[in-house]
Parts: sequence; C-alpha cells; structure tokens
Amino acid sequence: MQDYDITDALRERIAAQCPGFKYVDEAWFSKPVDDYDQDTPAALVYIAEDAGGTPAELNGRQSVNTMYGVFIVAERGDTFRAQRQEVREALFGWRPPGTTGVMAYHGGEMAEIRGRYVWWREFWKVETPHALQASRPRTMTV
Repeated sequence: MQDYDITDALRERIAAQCPGFKYVDEAWFSKPVDDYDQDTPAALVYIAEDAGGTPAELNGRQSVNTMYGVFIVAERGDTFRAQRQEVREALFGWRPPGTTGVMAYHGGEMAEIRGRYVWWREFWKVETPHALQASRPRTMTV
C-alpha cells in the first residue's frame, strides 16, 4: 500500500504561492496553543481525516478521501483576510503530485481569537483513487 500523504507538498505549495506568510510548516498541534512563538502570519498544515470510498471488488482497490487542515495564525482584520485568500487561490483546483484528484475546499472555521490574533482553520479535501490496494490474493464467490 502506498501512503498518499501530501502534507509536505501542501506546505511547499503554500510557501511558494503565498508570499504573505512569514512562517509555513507542518502543525504540531490540532487546536490553538498558549505557547505559540513563531512568526506571523503563519500557515500550519496537518492531516485532519481520512475516509474510504467504495472498494472495487474485482481489482481489490479502494479510493481514499483525505482532508487536510491549514491553520492560519495572523493578526485579525486585513492581514488575516489577505492570507486566507492567498491559501484559497493556491490550493483550489491544484492537483498535488501523486494524486489524480484536485484540491477542493471543504470549509473553514474560527478556532479562536486571542487578543489581536486570529486562529483560523481551513479544511481541504483531495480524493486519491486506488490509494488502498490489497496485498494478498482475493477470492470471489459466485
């Protein structure tokens, strides 16, 4: 089975296509943290969820829909809105390497507002057909 995790590709895409971010990395948290000390605005990427599609019985393969989260940590107001727009322009319709699907916007939410900083979380999905493949012979009953 091949792992289709594109976290690094997402991080690289955001770093290359979103010049307004001072810091882009893989997230080390899944909700806002008290001791965040990196530069802002920041984009922090993580795998949020996997969901399997319907398995193809004849070839023993199954598609996987993977959702990625992108934390945007920025000053509220124009800075936040500009960075959110950059992420959307960089990811919507982009075909990550190793997948046959394109990135689709799933939704976003305000995770927290702390003083002048916004912790916004965007969710993006990509479908990877045939991501899971059986490694053993399958039997069919007729």
